[in-house]
Amino acid sequence: MAVTKKIKNQTSFSMTEKEFGKVMDALYASHHKKYEVTYNDKFEMNLNPELIDKQGLTDKECKHIVKLHISRCKLFDKMKQENNVRVLRRYVKDLTQIEFDLQKAWKFKKDARFHSWWFLSPKCTCPKLDNWDSLGTGYHVISEECILHGKQHKK
Repeated sequence: MAVTKKIKNQTSFSMTEKEFGKVMDALYASHHKKYEVTYNDKFEMNLNPELIDKQGLTDKECKHIVKLHISRCKLFDKMKQENNVRVLRRYVKDLTQIEFDLQKAWKFKKDARFHSWWFLSPKCTCPKLDNWDSLGTGYHVISEECILHGKQHKK
């Protein structure tokens, strides 16, 4: 079955449902590619298109969120290369600020209970599943041996 569309007093065009599906798939892919976070030619993540719509974000706001995620990726690279605990702990503070900036950019209230990148950061040995499960509660499971968050490494 062909789909026919007439565009404001111009000639009509016709395509099959399969062709129409391909066009729609291409539009969907280009929309999502637009909000794709890539760093060092590696795919990192996509921004959530449903949340973009729900929050009423503009193109400019979405691009800002992508830049914040790229900043996080750069910080993670620095953390991977660093061995000095004091420097790493400074990076943890920088990461916390990026998470607050992301919340603001997404039009959410500033709330550290919903931060997740802290336990997903390089060199963090805190339990991932436990912290995912308690996300939003304010309860964190910290490994004492973690050089980023553990008490035995604090001075």
